[in-house]
Amino acid sequence: MDFQEDIVIGEDWGFRLPGILRDISECAFVALDFEFSGIPSHQAGSRPQSLQERYAEVKEAAKTYQILQVGLTIVKEDVLREKGKYTVKPFNIPLSPWIDPSLHVDRTFGLSSNAIHFLAKIGFNLGETCENGVPYLSKKEVDEILDEARRFHGSRWQTAKRAQIILSDDDIESAAFLAGIRKDIEEWLNADWDKPDYLHVPALNGHAFTRFEKRLIHQLVETEYPSLTSIRSGESIKIVKYDEAKEHKKYEGKMSRVQQRLIDHRGFAWVIEALAGGDLSQMTSQMFEPLVIGEGPDAEYHKTQIITKLKARNGQIAIVGHNLFMDVTYLWQCFYGDLPDRVEDFAQLLHEKFPMLIDTKYIFTHDCGDMNPAATLEKIAEACKRIAKPQIKLVMDNLHTRYRKKACPHEAGYDSLLTAQVFIKQAVQLPGARTRSILQPTQATRKGNPTVQHTSGVALDISKETSTNDQGGHKQKFGTNFSVFETTELENSIDKLAIPDGGHELIPPFSSPVWKVYGNKLRVFGTHERVFELGD
Repeated sequence: MDFQEDIVIGEDWGFRLPGILRDISECAFVALDFEFSGIPSHQAGSRPQSLQERYAEVKEAAKTYQILQVGLTIVKEDVLREKGKYTVKPFNIPLSPWIDPSLHVDRTFGLSSNAIHFLAKIGFNLGETCENGVPYLSKKEVDEILDEARRFHGSRWQTAKRAQIILSDDDIESAAFLAGIRKDIEEWLNADWDKPDYLHVPALNGHAFTRFEKRLIHQLVETEYPSLTSIRSGESIKIVKYDEAKEHKKYEGKMSRVQQRLIDHRGFAWVIEALAGGDLSQMTSQMFEPLVIGEGPDAEYHKTQIITKLKARNGQIAIVGHNLFMDVTYLWQCFYGDLPDRVEDFAQLLHEKFPMLIDTKYIFTHDCGDMNPAATLEKIAEACKRIAKPQIKLVMDNLHTRYRKKACPHEAGYDSLLTAQVFIKQAVQLPGARTRSILQPTQATRKGNPTVQHTSGVALDISKETSTNDQGGHKQKFGTNFSVFETTELENSIDKLAIPDGGHELIPPFSSPVWKVYGNKLRVFGTHERVFELGD
């Protein structure tokens, strides 16, 4: 099978991750799409639900089902060298629901027969995903693993924190076993000859100790002989004087190895962390080795560059999706942990992590009134094909050509690519869309005129244009090829580039007031509210 840049599997993840993080640090925005092991079984009733009711329904499903496939399309914007161009890199990433048993935490998840049947029809292989998908851990799971490791690898056996073994009165055999061990310890401690600095407790009658017998010995030593500690030594056990400094050093070494396994197993969670502007400092320099070319900059340089660029974005990477409400609910459960009970609390938590979420379904249906138009991703993409103007220079990265050759509907990678394309087509029709330019900063800019940051981070000279409807309560209408968009008092102004019209169009900067209207609003048809709003 030929290597495909578009497909990322578990065995390639360590090699591919640093490049994905670098692309995210330089992107204009990303588009996400998920496929699940099951979805809520909502039955359309005679009345619409409240948003809280719908959220509770999706929340319950997210506790049961998993994200099995991620579509991630990273979009870069080049305004200068290529006179205005969007380059898209789609990735299709299967996620394995399995957790490495050595981490001592279990994950229970459900499968919906309808969902698996649907995925199988489009070529999805559940067994292959489990075996060779990319791993991930939620923050809650990381905390549970660390808590269990601290308990298990404490500086002593810490039997006080374990369930104590209490022998019944008629368990004569176990009582005799402990009496024998106790006698050996007392003789060793009280010997007046040149005794060794440890007591070797061999297995009895040539048979290995059972797990139960080992626990009895460790419990005996810790509870009755606090100046001693017991150590596993092959099939036998050593009892030595307790050295707190030495034991603490051993504990730190064990915890360090657990931390390293966690770093490796967090897998796709590092991508979510990057999108949220989180902390990547725990990633080791070695993880960035795949970016080193010949005698070029070393891995530490690449790590520092990527982390610095992501910090400069300050968690402001725009995430675009289609029909995003269910996606972000599952995302939170899978990569962070338990969802709050109230939808308002979820909106606040979500907005703190991801300040700019954009739902293409909301943009497309913004002015639909009480209607529920069929706004599937496929229908919107088809409608976009008929839009000739404005022209957009949108190209596929030359190593990511899988979807150039064939359409793969409902494969997450393909759907994320469609979402990115549809969004650009929609966004260039919104107020604040920018005209292509290869101009250098003007003299006026150097003298202190206001500037606005491009979505890609390049500062362009702008001027303010006051809205023609600047009185409170008036509505301003913006025509597009989809519908007529309305907003109430759109910040009284729209940023507009001070460069001649013409050429390929660019999406409005995400600092533009237009995103107060179209951003952070997720469409939820079938509810009274019809929209899930985040932020102010």
